[in-house]
Amino acid sequence: RRSGAAAASCWYKRQAQGTGEKAEFSEINEHLTRFARPFGAVLKHVQPLAVSLLLTRYSATQIDFQRPAKRLMTCIRPMGVCMLLLFALPSFGRASPARVVSMHFCTDQLISSLGASAQLISASYLSDDARLGTATFSSPFHFNHANADEVALLHPSLVVTDAYSASNTLQLLNKLHIRTLSLPALQNLDTMMQRITVLGDALGQHDRATAVVGNLRSAISGLLAAGKQRRTLVLQNGGWMATDDSLAIDLLRHTDLVDVRPVSQRNWQRATAEQVITWQPQIIIVFKSSNAAPGLGQAWLQQDWLQKGPWQLITLTDDGLACGTPEVIRTLEQLNQQLAILPTDSSRSLEHTP
Repeated sequence: RRSGAAAASCWYKRQAQGTGEKAEFSEINEHLTRFARPFGAVLKHVQPLAVSLLLTRYSATQIDFQRPAKRLMTCIRPMGVCMLLLFALPSFGRASPARVVSMHFCTDQLISSLGASAQLISASYLSDDARLGTATFSSPFHFNHANADEVALLHPSLVVTDAYSASNTLQLLNKLHIRTLSLPALQNLDTMMQRITVLGDALGQHDRATAVVGNLRSAISGLLAAGKQRRTLVLQNGGWMATDDSLAIDLLRHTDLVDVRPVSQRNWQRATAEQVITWQPQIIIVFKSSNAAPGLGQAWLQQDWLQKGPWQLITLTDDGLACGTPEVIRTLEQLNQQLAILPTDSSRSLEHTP
């Protein structure tokens, strides 16, 4: 009986010792996992190797488990410091990438507005036409067609795209472990400033982006809206009406104007004369393209019924509207100035329509 009890006691001690060993190794692995998590996918490959080497170095025949686990953790900490220096230091360099590729016309304009054109090694081919935008690039300069293969061959440190860039192209670049930044969709002035902030941080131009956003917020808060809740219709080239979640419609909200369209019609569509006359807007705002390139939609805005209707017609250039660049504040201020000089009752009876 005594020998049996002694054997059982010895077995239980061995089980307890094994449990203690497992707990120690579990603690070690948990420490490595928690340490590796911030360093991304690269350390996911390093961690198993590190654990394997650790277990080989400190195998069951070599570890004296009577010593506390703190002695073993002391061996791990120097390795952790080395891993930190190896993988964390390069990440600080990414704050200001030197080889930036822009795959969208609007991101070209935003990068230029932040004064970061020197970081660009390639821009959208549309920016090669000086009539389309304000961004200028020194010659010779590489212009891309938003293809993953040509972008990958440039070995960029950052690829900037817009929300409407092709998703399959972004997926392929990510598979090639190329860092990409896709800006959020442009919906209003708030998302415009968010885009500028995100882009500035990615380019290492945080201070510049903060200053630009600060100036925009100051100009918006200082605006004395002169719309007086008048019914308004916004038209763009070709007679197209913007969606309710667009920058053009957000300008109405900041100037105290009301979108005359029924809620069901507040989508991207071309206006007809019947719709416009039925809605009876007091003001029609026409945004003409600010670029010098000819467009087929300009003729639509010259129709007699639109020019001579029973409403006040305000014609402005769409500076900053298409891409959400800081120039949009100039458009907002010009719109408000035009509203301030209009008479309060700015509509005439439909019976007098020519």
